[in-house]
Order: sequence, then C-alpha cells, then structure tokens
Amino acid sequence: MSIATRFIRLWKADMHGVMDSIEDKGLLLKQCLREMEDELQSKEAAAHTLGKKKEQAKQEHEAMQQENRKVEDDLEAAVSMGKDDIARFLIRKRLLLCRHLQEMESHIKRLKQDSIISQESVAARKLHYEKIKLRAAEFFRTAENTEWEHVFSEIIPTATLKEPSDEEVELELLKRKKNLDRAIKGANHA
Repeated sequence: MSIATRFIRLWKADMHGVMDSIEDKGLLLKQCLREMEDELQSKEAAAHTLGKKKEQAKQEHEAMQQENRKVEDDLEAAVSMGKDDIARFLIRKRLLLCRHLQEMESHIKRLKQDSIISQESVAARKLHYEKIKLRAAEFFRTAENTEWEHVFSEIIPTATLKEPSDEEVELELLKRKKNLDRAIKGANHA
C-alpha cells in the first residue's frame, strides 16, 4: 500500500470523525421527520388525485353510456323509417362508442387497482411514520433527561449524591428516638 493511499484513508477517516462530532443527532432526526412528513403528504395528495381521476372516469363512462343509449334509440328509429344512410352513420358511431366504453371500463378498472394500491401504500407509510415519530419522541425525551442529569450533576456535585452509609442512618435514628423521648417526657410533665 502506497503512502498516498494510506494518507487518503487516514484523511477520510478523520473527516468522517469530524462530521460525526459536528452533526447534531436531534437536528438530523427532526429534518428526517420533516422530510418523511412531506413525502407522506405528497403520497396522500397523489392518492387523492388518483381517486379524483377515477371518479371523473366513472362520470365520463356514465355520460358515454347515456350517449350510447340515445344513439341506439336513434338507430332503431332510422331503421324503422328506412333511412339506411342515417342508420349506417349511427351504426359507425355506436360501434366507436362501444369500443370507447370498453376502453373506459378497463381504464376505470386500472384506476381502481392503482387507487387501492396507493391507499394501502399511504396507510403503510403513515403507520411507519407514526412509529418513527414515537421513537423520535422517546429519543428526545431521553436526550432531555440526559441533559437535565448533566445540568443537575454540575449544580450538585456527585459526592453529595452518594448513598448514605449505615452509620449515618443509625445516628439519625438515634437522634430521632432521643427527640421523641424528650417530647413524651415533656408532655407527661405538663
């Protein structure tokens, strides 16, 4: 391994260490949560748009079916009156409408499937986001507790927070018993 390669590896490792120490984990977590929320809103908007497209396609399909029924009625009238030219024109129109109706039905079917998939995806992402949000809240709560413990330890030295010894407990108990005895004797003399 050449010296230059070793130097570059050392430099990269040092830079990664510096970046790790500079990065504030809380800020990064908040930024990730914001990005996840933005992405979730984007996915919800896309799912909503897909739902609107499906409804619009259904309305267009309904309008085409009405048009097809009207053409069918006109076609029957033209045939019964012996108007073959008009009947041929209406037959062409009806055949085109029927093909278009079939295409619309398959389009609506695809939109329904896409809508279901999109809604399931949004629901899964929302659940994942909520789990991450809960974990982040726990992280911030733990970080805040750690911060308070650090501040508290600076205010009160750790030497004063150590567990009292058995002798200190016994001495305090004896003092309290002595004070109780005095109080009882004082109450009896009064």
